[in-house]
Amino acid sequence: MLRDRAARRRIRVMLKLTPVAAWQIFRLRRAAAAQGKTLHLILHPGSLGDVVAAEPAASALAAPRRFLVWLVNPLYAPILRHIPWLDAVVPLAGTTEWRVLRRLFPGVATSIFYPDGAPCPWLGIALPNPNPAGLTIANYYDHDSLAAVYAKVAGVAAPDRAPRLYCCAGTDTETILQQIGIVSEFAVIACRSYDASRSLPAASLQEVADWLMTNTSLSLVEAGLDPVLQPRPRIIQPRGGIAIDQQAVLLSRAKIFLGVDSGFSHIANALGVPAVILLGRYKTWTRYNPFSGPWALGQGCTILRADGPLSELGSGTVIGALRQRLAMAQS
Repeated sequence: MLRDRAARRRIRVMLKLTPVAAWQIFRLRRAAAAQGKTLHLILHPGSLGDVVAAEPAASALAAPRRFLVWLVNPLYAPILRHIPWLDAVVPLAGTTEWRVLRRLFPGVATSIFYPDGAPCPWLGIALPNPNPAGLTIANYYDHDSLAAVYAKVAGVAAPDRAPRLYCCAGTDTETILQQIGIVSEFAVIACRSYDASRSLPAASLQEVADWLMTNTSLSLVEAGLDPVLQPRPRIIQPRGGIAIDQQAVLLSRAKIFLGVDSGFSHIANALGVPAVILLGRYKTWTRYNPFSGPWALGQGCTILRADGPLSELGSGTVIGALRQRLAMAQS
């Protein structure tokens, strides 16, 4: 019953967003023509981590005569609006909406950043996307990082680097810190994933947090909408009270980041924040690598792996990695 209600709510949202997106694309196509450019769409509503990881591949599409527009989930649009080579951002809940829009704009060039058969983020309906590289939802992590996957799917020669975020430039960081009550150095923790097997169990996370509270002077910011740490002084849980681009600004100031395979880890990679990253088994993959740039080489971060779910990774192992990474940051 709950799933049925959620599906109906998502359909209502999509029915509201689709005509708005159609109108925006229509106006942007006219704006592109007025500038002597050709409208080019990037279809990648995705999850936060996927969107951030796709930035290198998307940047390869920028061209002087191309009017580049990214179709993205409304929650993540603030991250993209700061990109200087991107002309516009259009909110789109999922790829199911695109099935309608592409019939309205059949001649518009579109780069789809999804392997063949990837489900719609909202309704789970598979999106066919045959590509020369033969990447499908079943094999894409056999083809290096997410950035490399999206480049191969879209057929572009993407730069081999970490993603770049532009939302920190010119931002009043101190105001954001004061807004959520941060007055000292802090660590950011994001150890929950939509996939339970890729989440650190709450008990283990609490043991790690207790160690940090006892052995360092750092405050702890637990990112995400579903925090699990027990509230106490020096533990801050914004719960989405600030926009995602402001959360990225906050993360850029962290002394260290502890995360699982989630959107905040990709943001930390883009910002070059010292990190400890926890990776467990995901579907059929035990040694997959979602990250591009220095992190793919183990530079700037410590990657701890479990052959099965992250519940197999003991808190003592995580604490040891944090201790070592903090010592490196102080040396």
